[in-house]
Amino acid sequence: AGGLTGTGLTAIERVRKTANQSVNNSTTMTNATDLSFALGATERVFFLVVVSYEATAVADFKTAFTIPASATGRLSRLSTTTSLAFETESSTGFTSAMISGGSGAGNGVIVLLFAVLAGGGTAGTVQLQFAQNAAEVSDATLYANSYIIVYRE
Repeated sequence: AGGLTGTGLTAIERVRKTANQSVNNSTTMTNATDLSFALGATERVFFLVVVSYEATAVADFKTAFTIPASATGRLSRLSTTTSLAFETESSTGFTSAMISGGSGAGNGVIVLLFAVLAGGGTAGTVQLQFAQNAAEVSDATLYANSYIIVYRE
């Protein structure tokens, strides 16, 4: 019967984090090595980020993005709160930190971030960033094999 109609995708890409990366005693956002992609000036994308991390319940874990200056879109998160309850959050502010709970050393957590983004006239890079939400002398680790999957129109 009926098929899908509309503007099709031209490419699906993925980027994978190849090594663990940690921050310690710092709330300053840090670029996540390997987890970025280019956005064309007039391009529209949907992307999904699988963030695998570990942090203490004191430090917790926050994520944000840097995006091209004129880019616009919407970002949502499926995660745990700082008290480890399940939560969702949506925002148009890609550079505003989204805070996820830590569950202690040796206890990994998965966060799903998904977004739609339009270039807005300026090409550039979409870059995932992370940090501790509260500075603590402990590692907050973004694990290898975290991913970004980009669906390009």
